[in-house]
Amino acid sequence: MKGAQTVAAHTARRGAPAAPGRAELVKLKPRRDDFGRVVVPARVWLHDADDGDAAPAAEAAAAVDGRWLARLAVGERIDLLDARAAWRRLTVVEIHAGAAVLECERSVHLVASTRLRVLRQGDDQPFTTVVALAAAGGTSRTAARLPQG
Repeated sequence: MKGAQTVAAHTARRGAPAAPGRAELVKLKPRRDDFGRVVVPARVWLHDADDGDAAPAAEAAAAVDGRWLARLAVGERIDLLDARAAWRRLTVVEIHAGAAVLECERSVHLVASTRLRVLRQGDDQPFTTVVALAAAGGTSRTAARLPQG
């Protein structure tokens, strides 16, 4: 899909093996009109890490813990700190068996170690971590070295 971009270091584009300290990165980008207004939000398909479902109508697929995923509800908000250390808030817009679709009106840079936190009162397990990541229409590629933090 046009909105998802895989970012890659020069060596990764040439097919060289990934160096230690590098991570897979998928950039989710909302579509905007000529005035910069969001016309189509960025979408990510969360699915159970034990299930290999495809990502229909989403720019990327991210595998997470199935028990955490099963407790999500439409309208809930998910906070994360993306690969650029930017705080992003995504909203659950669809729930499917073993999956959910999240949207965001800002660009999000996801890596396989991104922690997701559901904003829910009294939740005893609000966090999960992305364990695998792929861009729609193919797999993500190795990105430039990410800052250690």
